[in-house]
Amino acid sequence: MLKQKILILIVMMLLIATNRCDAQISQPVDNDKWEKSIVKYTKELEKNPRSASAFYNRGVAYARKGDLKEAVLDFNQAILIDPLDKASYSFRGYVYIHQYELKSALADYDKAIEISPDDDSLYVYRGYVHNHLNDPDKAILDLTKAIELKKNNAIAYSHRAESYLMKKDYKNAIDDATRAKELGYAVPPDLFEQIKSALPKTN
Repeated sequence: MLKQKILILIVMMLLIATNRCDAQISQPVDNDKWEKSIVKYTKELEKNPRSASAFYNRGVAYARKGDLKEAVLDFNQAILIDPLDKASYSFRGYVYIHQYELKSALADYDKAIEISPDDDSLYVYRGYVHNHLNDPDKAILDLTKAIELKKNNAIAYSHRAESYLMKKDYKNAIDDATRAKELGYAVPPDLFEQIKSALPKTN
């Protein structure tokens, strides 16, 4: 029965479009739009070099444009000016993920959660990082917290399904992936690959 459910879930995943929680940077690039934003916030910083919001917004524009090093520099400045700037920690965490600096990303989400412990999205992002650091137990704790804070948190269910798969807990993986689908989330293809590879071998 369990094997049959896994097979059904695989078919289900093949029919679902792809998505990732880190898609915030990986959007269609409109370089002209982001270049204009960079110019705008550079001019603002010339007038007010202590504007944390201007550094943050320019950092976002650099990140969207794909200039991750410049984005990190601006987020660094925003945090120096305003050490309680949750948004800069969070978005810098995104950038670190794309730079494969997962421990740095984790530290940023730790700080962001310390500042804003009731923000469900931060637990989703940190759970995502824990998964990619091969720590599904911590990921499950974070993703469960995200679901407690926001009941219909489809992204949290999807990433927690991945955590359960890492632990070979197929029943909970199936339940969470199914719930994510019911909530309209597109389960990513790498989750399908993990389930496929986890199938019991048959003769």
